[in-house]
Amino acid sequence: MTPIAVPLEGGTLITIYGLNFLPSIQYKITEFGTKIPIDAYISSSEIQLIAPPSSTIGNKSIYLTNNNVDFYQRYDLPILYYNGLIIHSITPNQILIGSQTIITIKGLDFLSDSRLLNSLKINNTLIPTKFIDVETLTAELPSFSSLTAETKFDVLITINHQDYYTGLTVTYILPPALVNFTPAFSNSQEQYFSINVTGNNFLYSNGLQ
Repeated sequence: MTPIAVPLEGGTLITIYGLNFLPSIQYKITEFGTKIPIDAYISSSEIQLIAPPSSTIGNKSIYLTNNNVDFYQRYDLPILYYNGLIIHSITPNQILIGSQTIITIKGLDFLSDSRLLNSLKINNTLIPTKFIDVETLTAELPSFSSLTAETKFDVLITINHQDYYTGLTVTYILPPALVNFTPAFSNSQEQYFSINVTGNNFLYSNGLQ
């Protein structure tokens, strides 16, 4: 069955694979008890259903039923209902082109489960994330070294390849390049002296180091 995790509001298309499915097959989810028609009969080995909303989080086993007989249940492949996530920020959100940068994603209700894949998607590239705690994920962004100009990308957070959160961006910027600096040395006895640096792609320093 895939996907195996859905938000509380339901609405996710779930595909179930097996053998000897019938067009008249129905299903039940343990929390609801009532039989629900399958949304799509694809073949004798594939059916689809739309996950209904749930009032509580946690694992809900699925029964397949036909002629009012519950004839199959998979306790080891339940649907996991989870709270919708809240995403606060990505840090850093300015990335040097050509560098591989580890970012930190802060939010609430991140999931850790051996059956789940937390990931993010940027420029249609799917990147796995590392679960730190329920408020923190980390990920290593690609270098995108072929970029030749400042580029902003939308970032989507996904669970089991389901895109469900957007609104975050990262900006890839050209790395600064040093052309010249003067003076190269000073005869002053002072501990510090000023130099003027010229180059390209310098950044406004507010909030940056």
